[in-house]
Amino acid sequence: MRRKPDLILKDLEIIAKNLGRFTPEVLQRLYDIDKYGPNDYGHIPASGSTSGRPSGQISDPVLNKVASRMTRPASDPIGDCIKGLDRKIGELRRMSDGMVEQLLYVVDRQKSRREAAILTCACCSREVMGTPADRLRSGYCEACYKSWIREGKAYRPLFELNRRASLEAETAQK
Repeated sequence: MRRKPDLILKDLEIIAKNLGRFTPEVLQRLYDIDKYGPNDYGHIPASGSTSGRPSGQISDPVLNKVASRMTRPASDPIGDCIKGLDRKIGELRRMSDGMVEQLLYVVDRQKSRREAAILTCACCSREVMGTPADRLRSGYCEACYKSWIREGKAYRPLFELNRRASLEAETAQK
């Protein structure tokens, strides 16, 4: 990390404080505000108000809605802001999930050891690194696997016994 841990911790505290402002009451209020469009007269009726329309207005909400949409395009900066908040909260969730995955990968030594483990061939006991070029196939290293295929996928215990014997004979001759 390039920054000091105390600075990162302070940033995380500020982030937690900022996200703490999104209480269930605030989120419900945002949801209620977003239910209404920019041309709705009643956005959220004030307490004591029973009607969402000004006096002298025709009481036909469908006609009012159609007429308002025909006259001009709806501009709703508050609705756009609420939708932007929703989108950013979703992005923040995905980013935090990724951060936790990376943290667990770095901190959890057992997982990283397991992924970096050196495997051994079941036939010749050679260490296999597990890279794409050097990996176990059916439990065998590349040489043993090809030999097993050449023999028509022979009975494994018998194949392993014969293969070990031939490898020991080759090393004894050298």
